[in-house]
Amino acid sequence: MEGQLELDLQESSNPLNHFFMTLESRMEGPFSRALSQLDSLEQESADGTELLFLLLEDTVFSSIYATFYEELFLKFSDTTEEGREQLIELFEQSSEQRDRLIAQQTGGHVDYIMRGGSCPGCSSCQFHQDVDDLVARWQQQDLNFFVTLYIGMQTIQTSFEQLLYDYLDSNDRIIRYFTPENILGLRKFIMDYSERELV
Repeated sequence: MEGQLELDLQESSNPLNHFFMTLESRMEGPFSRALSQLDSLEQESADGTELLFLLLEDTVFSSIYATFYEELFLKFSDTTEEGREQLIELFEQSSEQRDRLIAQQTGGHVDYIMRGGSCPGCSSCQFHQDVDDLVARWQQQDLNFFVTLYIGMQTIQTSFEQLLYDYLDSNDRIIRYFTPENILGLRKFIMDYSERELV
């Protein structure tokens, strides 16, 4: 497992992957935090059915939230330091509005998944194809799949949050690597890492 990770990092031309591994080397890295969040979710769930629903709901929410972080990161490459500070401030100021929008989109997607891929019409219809792969897994009640997906998405969201609020101030040179390919590559790298760590 560790050997594969080292090989992946050596073959990776994506500096953002190295950033993630720097976070992971800390005592409370993003993956460890995701495990703690899973533990809390398991404790607050009345049974396996409720746990499965909460995993689905939180995974969709985290995925949409991570997309907002990605869009913000991509804007950084075209702005000055002052412009980045303004973007971060706007991002923070719009958190309530963003949370409401994400909750609304999450509700639409979860309803779509639970209806077996059909929707009577909602504000999220144009994005339902993003969650089509989850429909069959939901119908199978595949708990292991949703645990793995949950851990991966929580790890991604925490990593993006730490990148924005903790890492960028002292490491702003990393911004030049904020390309769509690198950010998508980081997301995939974190998912693969999480899957390996769960085994």
